Amino acid sequence: MASSIHNTVNIIRTLRITRYTRAASASIHLYDIALTLDLEIQYIWTRLSFNLHTVLYIVNRYICLAFFLFATYKTTDFHGKFSDAFCRLPLDSIGFMLGNVANAVILTLRVRALWLQRRVVIWSIYVFFVAAMSTFLITANLSNAEIRTTMHYFPPANRCMSIGIPRLMKGIPIGPTVYTLFLTVLTLVKALDIMKWRDRTSLPFFYQVLMQDGVAHFVISSGILTLNLIYWNTASGARIAPFLGIPTALLSSVTARLVLNLKASLDHEQRETNRVSANLTGLFTRVHRQDFGTEGGVAPEADVGSKLGSLTLPSLSASSGNYNTWDSKRLHSEEAGLLIPLRRMSSEPRANREG
Repeated sequence: MASSIHNTVNIIRTLRITRYTRAASASIHLYDIALTLDLEIQYIWTRLSFNLHTVLYIVNRYICLAFFLFATYKTTDFHGKFSDAFCRLPLDSIGFMLGNVANAVILTLRVRALWLQRRVVIWSIYVFFVAAMSTFLITANLSNAEIRTTMHYFPPANRCMSIGIPRLMKGIPIGPTVYTLFLTVLTLVKALDIMKWRDRTSLPFFYQVLMQDGVAHFVISSGILTLNLIYWNTASGARIAPFLGIPTALLSSVTARLVLNLKASLDHEQRETNRVSANLTGLFTRVHRQDFGTEGGVAPEADVGSKLGSLTLPSLSASSGNYNTWDSKRLHSEEAGLLIPLRRMSSEPRANREG
């Protein structure tokens, strides 16, 4: 009798902890959305287009939030009695899996942009992604299937609960953690490579943000996932479930900030390019009118060049249409200086043509 009462008290205590941690997870989501709402409206909702990046952002930001809110509702006192069939619905696990997969895809696209000209690295990323996510989804689904067999409504606490946690569940975070550590190493290697260049200030602002925010993001994400993996494999089974949502909520917030910062940098680059293009158009027009007349023909290239002299461009664009052509091998040349290979630049620099 005493043992039964003790077990009941422990179950109620664990369910109470679960209520608070689920509420904390949802609060992290909502608070970060409030902090970045102005950027989100400017770069997501006012320019809404359902491409892959936007869909992943919405899944990472809002679809997962809906599942977290539902999971939080199940732990409150605002509902009546649940049926065992309702308790066995896998809605909580769907949000958890969607959040981890969306986060992994976003990180993959970011690292892929840095290594696009290295096919070996790109294919390594693809293979590692498939292996890590397959391991994650298989272990998560098998664990959830085993949990649902014993999931039932517990009247004393007015909650759904399961009898025991499967041992396979401890392997769920291994795939995402190892894969994020792999992407972190690739990002750090690229960052160290960039630090060796003599003139890093000439890099487009987009790549400066990608490296600075990218390194910080991957280090933070790796730290969160590593601590989560350690906790899952050291805590007792009953203590794992209450803390499922917090790492996912933190990763979702950090990833959303990375995406918004990258979109802001692309917008900055595009506005700077438009300003430079307008200045150059006005300059060519003035030279044409002054030296060749408003009705004259087009001057030879050499003459126009001699009239204009040398021009210093304050920025080169790395817009969404061309930033994927990043090639670290072509970034620096002894003759031509720092080169940014963009798709819109159809000819080689003058120093290379003369060489």
